[in-house]
Amino acid sequence: MTSKTSVTPSRGRAPQAFTLVETSLSLSVFSIVAWGVLTLLSSSDRLFSTTLSVTEARIDATQILDRIQVELEQAGPATLRIDESSVSHDSITFQVPVIIDSTGVVFGAERFENQIRRTYSDHFIQYLLAPGNDGHYRLFRRILANDGTVVAEDILADDIDRADEEGKGFEIRRDEQLSPNLLVISLRKRLSTGNRQEFFRRQYITVHLRCG
Repeated sequence: MTSKTSVTPSRGRAPQAFTLVETSLSLSVFSIVAWGVLTLLSSSDRLFSTTLSVTEARIDATQILDRIQVELEQAGPATLRIDESSVSHDSITFQVPVIIDSTGVVFGAERFENQIRRTYSDHFIQYLLAPGNDGHYRLFRRILANDGTVVAEDILADDIDRADEEGKGFEIRRDEQLSPNLLVISLRKRLSTGNRQEFFRRQYITVHLRCG
């Protein structure tokens, strides 16, 4: 007789659960990766915010200086006065043509009120800085009477900074000998980002004055 041998099928080993050490190591690796990702996102957000703020400051300063440039290019050279006595900023006073007819040209100042142009014969336009409530400066455009009385004023910017190693907060440079009809004007604008950091942007324009 042939004996029958029973064969019991072998079973695979049951998977073992993670040990405490392996779990702790996995959590540590995950935490490090997550921290790195969060740090990268935070840095990217700060960089974007800073870049946006710098761009906005540059655009604002350019628009302000462009406005000054347009008026100065119309200014009567004989009426232009630059005051450089302040250590923190300069000021500039001048007149522009307000009436041109067959009898000649009348110089003075002009101002737009509710999109309506108002002229001031024999008055002056003045750009200057004055301290604001936060310790920084405001850029003003004023209309002055002949005696220096302020008739009207507008605030063009309220976040202009003081002088730095590059120059004053609002600076006007003119070389009377080499280029008497050329002005270089700079404006140092302050900006703050969401993380309370402060940055500064200096913008320049060159103005070619009328020769006569």
